[in-house]
Amino acid sequence: MSDYITRSYTILYELVLEEHHHQTGKTKHFFGETLSEKPYMLQIVQYSNGSGYNLVHLDESRQKLTDTYHDSVDQAMAQANWEFLINQSQWKFINQGKEYYVSRASEEMLERITQELRARIRNRQAKNPKD
Repeated sequence: MSDYITRSYTILYELVLEEHHHQTGKTKHFFGETLSEKPYMLQIVQYSNGSGYNLVHLDESRQKLTDTYHDSVDQAMAQANWEFLINQSQWKFINQGKEYYVSRASEEMLERITQELRARIRNRQAKNPKD
């Protein structure tokens, strides 16, 4: 078994966030318990094994900060507008395929972290059913 798996996706649209693209505060993204920083760039991508679209937040080195899943490109663009007041006309059409590699150990670690976070959320909800 290979130590790496291949994932491929197509970048459909991207946009570098400018000074006038302010975060609306309507959505907050976290990595664990840390609030994610304002992204440098947004991309709308479609994974080769998926039917939907992901709105991806990237830092200046194009490393993924976070993403959200959407059933359509229009819904992904609407989410970007909700978060940063971005009009559809501001997006740059790319339509470029990419491949990247993820180590199986990294994927297993991410799965473990996901399970731990889900358990924390369940515990928090059990302690505070109003939240």
